[in-house]
Amino acid sequence: MVGVPKLNHTISIYSLPLHFNKTLKGSFGGNAMPDEDIPRYLKLLKIGKIQSKDFVSHHMPLSQINEAISLLQNGKALGRVMIDVAKL
Repeated sequence: MVGVPKLNHTISIYSLPLHFNKTLKGSFGGNAMPDEDIPRYLKLLKIGKIQSKDFVSHHMPLSQINEAISLLQNGKALGRVMIDVAKL
């Protein structure tokens, strides 16, 4: 599942695969509100308060996904780590 439904929404899943050694995992995506955050970032970019080059600090191919995760876990990524799935 990609994305997190709003707190007041209910979702349903087909649970049969869970009975056959499948696992359902989830994560909390933080407090981002794209409909508010994206316009705010665009405004900050437009007036020069932030630079777009600062958002992504590393570009890595999919074959280096473990290194990318390590950068994030160790706090060595100063921005986002962009994974290029077209490059192996």
